[in-house]
Amino acid sequence: MSAAATLTVEEIQATLDGVFADVVVTGAVGRGRRCVAFAARNGNRDIVVKLYHPRAIARHTRQIGGSLAKFEYERNLVFHHYPGFATFSAAPIGFLSSPRAELFLQERVFGEPLMPFLRAHSAECRSRVIADLQSILERAEQAGMFDLDLHPTNIIVKRSRGGAARPVLFDFNKVPYSVRRSNGMFDWCRSIVFGSRSNDHRHLRRFNRVGRTFPRSSASIPVVE
Repeated sequence: MSAAATLTVEEIQATLDGVFADVVVTGAVGRGRRCVAFAARNGNRDIVVKLYHPRAIARHTRQIGGSLAKFEYERNLVFHHYPGFATFSAAPIGFLSSPRAELFLQERVFGEPLMPFLRAHSAECRSRVIADLQSILERAEQAGMFDLDLHPTNIIVKRSRGGAARPVLFDFNKVPYSVRRSNGMFDWCRSIVFGSRSNDHRHLRRFNRVGRTFPRSSASIPVVE
């Protein structure tokens, strides 16, 4: 499978038109290791179109095979539809896989990245968000969903008009460790360093340390619905 390293807004729009005729792409809003994110509208709804880098596509092909966009869409869909998880994840819209591009369409989440939030708000507010993440992780693992990739850059904290803060996950393209294990020696070393559970537990411990290290600030989060 091959895909262009970058496509223009017009090229992405033309690629989507045959399948997602109601989607209007407006421009790039972010670039990461795996993809470039483009803002778009789907009717009156703000969404993001993720265009995956060729290197990310090649890595996914080596690890598990098949379409990377489809993989992230399906992981996102399973998580989003699990009872009680819809409010904690960006909604998946669809995907398009072709020789030209791997595209994943998802609800656009507005809010504050997790780490700045933890550093700027009261201990009570921080503890509620971290407790939500702990509950999400425990319930997901009970349901057989592992390696959610709770990296801080994959989590946005969203505030309602009533002021309540909740974490929202929006990146689901990591191949779960439970699906593809490495060689035996690596598994053994990993279990010694991190224990038998996923790296998500290590991330949670890190979030707790950040919460204890930084005092309350007067900073505030824009209200977003």
